[in-house]
Amino acid sequence: MTTVRFFDHYCTDGTTKARIHYSLDNRAPGRPPCVTMYAQDYSDALGVLFPGDYVNRTELQSDYFDKGSVNLEPGHPSYEAARAAALLADARRRNRIAKRDQKRVAKREARLAAWRSRTPVKPLAPSSAGVNETAHYMA
Repeated sequence: MTTVRFFDHYCTDGTTKARIHYSLDNRAPGRPPCVTMYAQDYSDALGVLFPGDYVNRTELQSDYFDKGSVNLEPGHPSYEAARAAALLADARRRNRIAKRDQKRVAKREARLAAWRSRTPVKPLAPSSAGVNETAHYMA
């Protein structure tokens, strides 16, 4: 069996690269923990890396297309490496979301501060002719 290396968004054996998304422990209570890797494209790269564990439930007659997945349980040779990569990818995703939310809050607070600090608009004084000065802009 070749050595598979796991990264945030893909896994590879050096020649075949499979784009994936991880899911941790997505089973019913009472079942052992697992790492599920879902393919991100319709290629068979994940099936090449894990030929015995690859599942693709595509049904052409009913037009159901599945990208395929691999479910690794404790005891699989790649389980520990896949779990570590999945935890790292999840931590990086959570950090990215936290940064994004901080930027959104800062932007919202800046807009609110600018709105609160605005100077009130004073109404125009009537002109000597008694005609509203803004009337010539509307014509």
